[in-house]
Amino acid sequence: MKEIAAEIARLSDQSLESVPRKHHIAMKLKGETGAYSNAVIVSDSDYVKFFIRSKDLQKKAEEKQFTLKAVDSIGTRAGFGFRFSGLRLNQIQANEEFFKTIIHGSINEAKRPNVRGSKG
Repeated sequence: MKEIAAEIARLSDQSLESVPRKHHIAMKLKGETGAYSNAVIVSDSDYVKFFIRSKDLQKKAEEKQFTLKAVDSIGTRAGFGFRFSGLRLNQIQANEEFFKTIIHGSINEAKRPNVRGSKG
């Protein structure tokens, strides 16, 4: 779990920081706090959660045979949260550009003002 979080932080160009929790690592926007600053969740229950707005990226993930499961999300994130079940470090490394795109998309979702609770 820690190795995957470290790789995600690297691919985020260090825009994310790891915040360990009881059953997951929250990958938060650097310097931000609160639930809306989570961009990625690395769970000890064998999944990683990203926010993917692009239907093309969702389709590409399925074409690459990753197991995606839509999950409940709130605000403007609703419908864009996806768990990658069984995701391994070597899969992220073998598909680095793909995951970099997904990670940066998740960062952009976390930065959306109306997602983070402001009046934007």
